[in-house]
Amino acid sequence: MATAQNELTGPTTRQQLETFDWFNDEYNAYKPSGKSVKALKEVDKTADYRIVVVLGTWCSDSRREVPRFYKIVDALGFPQANILTILVDENKNDASGLAKQFTIKYVPTFVFIDPNGKELGRIVETPAKNLEADWLKIISSK
Repeated sequence: MATAQNELTGPTTRQQLETFDWFNDEYNAYKPSGKSVKALKEVDKTADYRIVVVLGTWCSDSRREVPRFYKIVDALGFPQANILTILVDENKNDASGLAKQFTIKYVPTFVFIDPNGKELGRIVETPAKNLEADWLKIISSK
């Protein structure tokens, strides 16, 4: 559902995100840490968790981190079916109400959820080190 392209809200697909120039520019420019990606591949053999990505197309942090996230997804071969991406407005709401379930205060937020629905951890706004290192830390503790 949309009122303008920069105000899209609700569940979305990677393909829809790829229609934005900022997505492709950042995706193509980002070089994930080979060391962290290798470590992730070793730890993440089953991909038995889901990731919910909540972002705003209007948000500079989202425009930077979400394309980087998808670059890591591709490097890992992480299943796209295990990712739910939700667009929110500046009040962190979406037309479907999905974002409310995750108590989103800042975007982007990456929520890692185990097969039983328990939250393993989250990366909010800006990673502590980088997305791949923070991702590794979250799933290593599961």
